[in-house]
Amino acid sequence: MLLKTEFVKARSLEEAFCAISDRADASFVAGGTDLFVQIKEGKRKPSRLVSVREVPELLGIDLQRGSVVIGSAVPLSDVASSAVVAGHAPLVADACLQIGSPQVRNRGTIGGNIGNASPAGDSITALIASGARIRVKSLAGEREILLEASFLGPGKTVLSPDELITAVVVPVIQDHTRVAFEKYALRGGMDIAIVNVAISLDMVDGLVTDARIALGAVAPTPIRAVEAERTIRGNRPSSSLIEEAARVAARECCPIDDVRGTASYRRHLVYVLTKRALAKVCQGNVGRVWGCAR
Repeated sequence: MLLKTEFVKARSLEEAFCAISDRADASFVAGGTDLFVQIKEGKRKPSRLVSVREVPELLGIDLQRGSVVIGSAVPLSDVASSAVVAGHAPLVADACLQIGSPQVRNRGTIGGNIGNASPAGDSITALIASGARIRVKSLAGEREILLEASFLGPGKTVLSPDELITAVVVPVIQDHTRVAFEKYALRGGMDIAIVNVAISLDMVDGLVTDARIALGAVAPTPIRAVEAERTIRGNRPSSSLIEEAARVAARECCPIDDVRGTASYRRHLVYVLTKRALAKVCQGNVGRVWGCAR
């Protein structure tokens, strides 16, 4: 029997929440680059799709009280090309530029990339390393969640079905902060990451005062390499310290074997990419060091 899915185009958040409130199996959709594939494969069977792509409250990129606030329906291409994001959250801009093809980036949204909750999500690791939070709203109210605490497993978040991500809040990069993003995939940025690594270091007078190292595609959710962070925090960078931190990061992850690579291969990539990213941030220009694996 052919499943019929009703499509509702919301023009406001009020319309969106009203359209989803009476259907337990309804889903919000923006770009649909992941959701439509899941529906086609039979993994999702919503009876109603509520499009929020043109809801004004979910669009726009602004500076607000020391943070870059990105509406959840902003296309990934707009995030990647935004002067505000590039100037104040460059790690996020670079990661978004590495997601899929131009067609995917033009259609997919920052909120959808987060909501899909892929362990390999490129924007997610960059956002975690940047200390980002998400604003979530429903008819019951609004709340703000630390992004790294919002994932439960592949495709699973702490959000309830009637909650919608409305914005991503990214702290503005500081003058003493250095960042780098590394990704390895079979077809470069066109493919899902076999491993991705995002790093943010605060350095004052040559000393690492704080460190955030996020790893993707090596656990059921994107993770922080907390032991590797402890290894480098409070020390002056050196080749031996970078080597040690990269090896610690590789030991912290828990990857699986799949069609893209074995667990042992992924561990090796964590070591290689973490070492490469740390070398970049420790040797580069303050606050403006970023790149991707080739």
